[in-house]
Amino acid sequence: MWHSELLRRELFDLILTGRTPACARANDKDILYHIPQDHLSSLVCWKTDPSKEQLLPALIIIHDDEVTNFLAAINSGTNGPSPFTAFSRVITTAEARLYSQVRREKGEQKALQGLISLSFAEAIHYAGGRIQPTELTPAICKRTLAYGWAKALANGVPVEHVQNFVDSWLETVSLTNSGARLDLMRQQKGLLTELLHLASHLFYGTHSSNPISSLSEALIEDKPMLTENSWDRLTRDWSQQFSLKEFEASTREERMALFQNSLNRLSANLDLTGYSSALSAFLATQISPSSFEHFSILSSRDRQLAIWYMFMAGLQQPRGLLGFNGGLGSRLLRDVNRIESLLDGPVGDISLRELRVLARAGLEGISKRLGHSNEIEVEVIPLVTCSFRFQPSQAKQVSLFDTTIYDTPQRPSTLDEVQTEKFKRLVSTANELARFFNIDLNSDENSNVAKRSRKKSREY
Repeated sequence: MWHSELLRRELFDLILTGRTPACARANDKDILYHIPQDHLSSLVCWKTDPSKEQLLPALIIIHDDEVTNFLAAINSGTNGPSPFTAFSRVITTAEARLYSQVRREKGEQKALQGLISLSFAEAIHYAGGRIQPTELTPAICKRTLAYGWAKALANGVPVEHVQNFVDSWLETVSLTNSGARLDLMRQQKGLLTELLHLASHLFYGTHSSNPISSLSEALIEDKPMLTENSWDRLTRDWSQQFSLKEFEASTREERMALFQNSLNRLSANLDLTGYSSALSAFLATQISPSSFEHFSILSSRDRQLAIWYMFMAGLQQPRGLLGFNGGLGSRLLRDVNRIESLLDGPVGDISLRELRVLARAGLEGISKRLGHSNEIEVEVIPLVTCSFRFQPSQAKQVSLFDTTIYDTPQRPSTLDEVQTEKFKRLVSTANELARFFNIDLNSDENSNVAKRSRKKSREY
């Protein structure tokens, strides 16, 4: 790591002119020890020697109360790169202290697979049922909250930032889209947050107060005895009790009947203990293991059941998940496990902080600087970049996940324009002649004169 402590004027000079200041080399893990205490100074970092490559800084650390003013000043000029956070990651001193103390741990991969499976259900849910599981693409799944949460866990984001990720993600949706699906997302916020936190506990192997955590842990560890014990304990209040061994030994028709009975009691608000939806969803995964064939049925009946179903299926059927739909899960898991560091620099189009600044004057100007049409990659929190549908205010789209091409008014051809212009000039000339001879073209008298004139000419 190469670093330099710069005053505000020196920092702007570096950004606008490219002149590299005097730099010192240090260990990448020692960022914390170089954070300036003076509010007028900022820490600028490069991963490689800037004197040899003439690169913009990969990381700029600015005091907490100065970040917004700095980004606003950068975007007020005409010569600087914009959006600036597409080139340099800008974080606060508080964030730098948190991230420099994080230890990267190899977490439980099956928890990430559960989140990827959850992203399937989330994407279909946001699309309003207009797409089926086999029609999912990586681009659609990456626009989900579950995918972003998986990225945060894999990159070792501090717990303090992960807790605020949901609200930051929803804010980004509101800034980049028409908001047609924002209300739908907010309705699912409670359930999704519960599942995301459960996935975090499973990933780090920590204790969770969620009663489903013991069953989820047993599924991840693939221990049938532990799974059976958890099931018996969670269903002891059910009027019709049965073991998982009995369920597995039953015919498919018998399993469907037992599952349907649990759904009927759930609909009638019987045996509800706060987690019966999760248990019914888990039961559905045991009817046809290693598949997602019951998702559509559950989604049409109860979206909460469908979301739990996909999460549970992802935890216990990793092979079925990773090979699903041509390896869609494998592709997403590959991208999730692409670990980043603060000194790697940003990979997206803009950060949420700069997006807030630019949104004050409108986001229409950003569209020309994006890597993909109608899509923007935003670093919601440091090290977590997510994709979002992007529609400027004059061209908002109905749905975040809608891919329908809408008809647009057709402009007239060049020949039509020429003929229309000639007709306008002809009418204008006729009106000028009428005014010169004091003739009212709209008067009935003129038409009578014309009739009499034609009549006399015939007489002669």
